[in-house]
Amino acid sequence: MKIFAAAAALALLPAVMVNAQQAPVAKPKTEAGTMRLYKGQNFSGENYMVDTPRSSLMLEMNVGSIAVFPGEKWEVCDKPRFKGNCNIVDRDMSGLGEVAIQSARPVKQ
Repeated sequence: MKIFAAAAALALLPAVMVNAQQAPVAKPKTEAGTMRLYKGQNFSGENYMVDTPRSSLMLEMNVGSIAVFPGEKWEVCDKPRFKGNCNIVDRDMSGLGEVAIQSARPVKQ
C-alpha cells in the first residue's frame, strides 16, 4: 500500500511543480533609465519617452498612462520647472484619464 501511495505522489509531482512556478514576469513597457508617457489608457496611442530631467516637456497631449522601468522612480509635475502638483511614480499606471504633465525627473534612489 505504501508503494502505491509513493508512486501516486511521484506521478503528481510534475503537475505540482508546474503550479508552483510563478507566473511569467511581464516585459517592461519602457527601457531602464526612462519613463514613457502614453496618450491613451492601457499604454496605447501616441507616446513620449523621458530619459533625462525635463523642466518643460511642452507635450501636445494629456497623459492617460505612465510606464516606469521596474525599480525606478520618477517625479512628475503638472507645471513646468517641477512646480504645481507633483507626484512620485514608482510603477506602471493606467487609467489616469487625461493628466497634464509639464515636467518630469528621475528620483535618486
